[in-house]
Amino acid sequence: MIAVIDKTKFYELFCFILTSARGCVDEPPIYGPLRLLDTYSRLIDALDEGSVDPFWQELKEQIDSYKNDAMYDAEGFVKAIDQTLAAVAQHIQEKGIEGEA
Repeated sequence: MIAVIDKTKFYELFCFILTSARGCVDEPPIYGPLRLLDTYSRLIDALDEGSVDPFWQELKEQIDSYKNDAMYDAEGFVKAIDQTLAAVAQHIQEKGIEGEA
């Protein structure tokens, strides 16, 4: 399945990535991972509805539930990222990158 992104959403995401790069210069280091996770979330939101595999959509919802913890609980935030990565690794091992293995 080919996912399509609207041009306007693409440019909004592009601008977010660029401004995030600048923000990372002056912000606390923990904000870098936060911005990357927010980029993932925004990218999933920008794709056509129904074109995202349910695993990746659920992953977005999981990330959205903890990403702002970076500002209040850095240790918990990092632990949540590690758990997310473990889930991704398991998914890829079991089903492949596109969930079709």
